[in-house]
Amino acid sequence: RIAPDAELLTYPAEDLGGRVGGPNRSGGWNLWSNGELVALFEAPVGGTYRLRSFAYGQQAGPEPARMTLRLDNIGQRTFDVLAEGSPQAYEIEVTVEPGVHTFAVAFINDYYMPDHPDRSQRDRNLIVERLEVEGPYGVALENPLRDALVRCDVALGASCVEPTIAALARRAWRAPLAADQAARLNALIAAAVGAGADWEEAMRLGMKAVLLSHRFFYLVEADAADEERRLAAHELASRLAYFLWDTTPDETLLAAADGDSLDTADGLALQVERMLADPRANALLTSFFAQWLHLANLDSVQPDYHFFPDFDDQLRHAMRTETDLVLHWLFAGNRPLSELFTNAPTFVDRRLASHYGIAAQGDAVPGFDGWFQTDASAAGRGGLITNASILTLTSFPTRTSPVKRGKWVLERLLCDAPPPPPPGVEGGLDEVDQNASLRERLAQHRSDPSCAVCHMSMDPIGLGMEGFDGVGARHEVVPDVTGALPDGRQFDGVAELQAIIAADERLSDCFVRQVLIYALARAPRQLDNCHRLRLVEAFQHGGDRVKDLFSLIAQSRLFTHRRRQREGEQ
Repeated sequence: RIAPDAELLTYPAEDLGGRVGGPNRSGGWNLWSNGELVALFEAPVGGTYRLRSFAYGQQAGPEPARMTLRLDNIGQRTFDVLAEGSPQAYEIEVTVEPGVHTFAVAFINDYYMPDHPDRSQRDRNLIVERLEVEGPYGVALENPLRDALVRCDVALGASCVEPTIAALARRAWRAPLAADQAARLNALIAAAVGAGADWEEAMRLGMKAVLLSHRFFYLVEADAADEERRLAAHELASRLAYFLWDTTPDETLLAAADGDSLDTADGLALQVERMLADPRANALLTSFFAQWLHLANLDSVQPDYHFFPDFDDQLRHAMRTETDLVLHWLFAGNRPLSELFTNAPTFVDRRLASHYGIAAQGDAVPGFDGWFQTDASAAGRGGLITNASILTLTSFPTRTSPVKRGKWVLERLLCDAPPPPPPGVEGGLDEVDQNASLRERLAQHRSDPSCAVCHMSMDPIGLGMEGFDGVGARHEVVPDVTGALPDGRQFDGVAELQAIIAADERLSDCFVRQVLIYALARAPRQLDNCHRLRLVEAFQHGGDRVKDLFSLIAQSRLFTHRRRQREGEQ
């Protein structure tokens, strides 16, 4: 390609992410303190390129937001970002050598005055919508893939298919290309050539066929002819990859399947150990753990500004980051599940520390600038249930909800969710004395026999979490936080509640159930109970260590085998 057709690469800011900031509600990435977004681009040839940032400022203080565009860590130009509300393009022109380069957008003049009487003057931020790299200009670009394809001719059909379509199909379909599949693809390409298509067009058609196949979109597993069968090696490789990495198998795992080593216990154990030690296993934090705890709901909660004026997207992001760090601490350290409630540290940055009323200090968290791991037990923090993320997503926009909090504990942690309310029963507190305390109003609500059945189990748990408001801040005057579990065990405050949960045998059983649902993409069935109970026993015998459970399940018969589904079975 030459100048008029210079290549344009676009990088949405929310896809780049960064160690500082978080997704902006209206799109883009909010750099709410000094930091940068970095994109990698490869210059196929040396020449002139244009680098652009589409950004605007949330202005505060005596000067506008300032942004520096950097190439390979060297500042090229600093802009006053005067745009507000919608992004404007800020561009530089640079000359680069062939190879991989970094293009960074840096916010350099953070301003934060949370006590300023004018709310609009409290916080200066930089919102980046996207980055663009365009070029080169005045230089013809080679296209090696195109050159390889157009050199093909009809006589070389098979040799053209194998290095391109067959290799693509192997990765896309997560298994070697079967003879009949290769024959159909070859026939498709040959037909296209016979109809007058050149080899580039024919190969493009073959690639479309691969990527539009159901084998690309779905995990294909043949049902068992008998009661049960062991998964074929490549079926098992796909299950493993999407369970532990939430992505397609890598070349090492495919090679293990090619060589049948996944059919042996030792070969399977070796791959599971490798995969859990790989950084890609951290995908479990944003896939399984987020689903288990319903953390995705935090993105949609909207606390009422009139009741919680300090809540904003920056705080929302800090809440989620803390819980992600807690879960990483649990998973990466292969810690006992009980420690999630009795020993988990508090993680804070400046924004969250202010919300918690503690100092932003402690052990620095590697890879997370401005974040600290701290012991905040003196401030009533420590353990998953004191995370502002959990307390916020289990509240109403204007107040806390002991009902939602109690239901979350029973459902997510103990797998003992109360039944749904009977038809015609209203769930609100509008009909009880509005001058009474929340504890008193809930007691009045439970006096209705149709409400008591469910609320007697949920309310006393949630009332024990009333030391924290609807966005997880500590109440200045702590109310009565005594509570009880449905079996009568009583506690006073969240610390005692978490100790009871940590010692409850239902916690490990429930956690095994939740991981199995994620691993199998279905709920355990009645005929699975023996296998499930053996997993629970092995998990408990090993000290309830979290990462070990993923290894146990990946090597269990429930995971490595497929049972024939009986008629009427869910």
